[in-house]
Amino acid sequence: MKKICIVQTGTGSSKELMDLCGKIMPEVKVYQIIDDSMLVEMLEKGGATPDVNRRLFHYYEQAQSLGVDAIFHQCVIAGETALLLEKFMDIPVVRIDEGMLLKALETGDRIAILATSPVALIQSRNFLNKLADKQNRKINISTSVVTKETIKEIAEETAKENDVIVLAQPSMTAVAPLLAEINIPVLTAPESGIEYLKKVLYGQ
Repeated sequence: MKKICIVQTGTGSSKELMDLCGKIMPEVKVYQIIDDSMLVEMLEKGGATPDVNRRLFHYYEQAQSLGVDAIFHQCVIAGETALLLEKFMDIPVVRIDEGMLLKALETGDRIAILATSPVALIQSRNFLNKLADKQNRKINISTSVVTKETIKEIAEETAKENDVIVLAQPSMTAVAPLLAEINIPVLTAPESGIEYLKKVLYGQ
């Protein structure tokens, strides 16, 4: 039986992620390690701190000790930490936004990233650039910080000059219905992240 561990910095998406795992890969055993104090600290400090990075390393070690086949990193704000810590692990680490950003690269070269958190925006942009570099791709990225009140208007303007829109944070899935009439693809993270995790697990 394949096994994975979701490492989370908050409890908000816990049930949603478990439900998605049950839907997309019901044969896989899923563990969760949750420390919601990390998200509070990162929001206060404007990103991952040395203390958060140390705790995440400890949780990654715990996850690997469970004998899992992969670690699923739930937090976009601490996204770069996942890339760093993967180098110390014997198993793959998949970021929650990885599948979404790869899909964006499949869709076009002009990619818009929308986020409610400036820190998440930076993390997504940096990761998208890294993924594009791996593919030897030259892309154009536009970024915007939005609110629930402004996202529709900003997305409509953004759509005029881009091939695809990415909603950087998993929590933004809740506002995706507001963008149903946008005439370019609008991508979200949680489900695409689990779908990509399944591909990694089975070497697809």
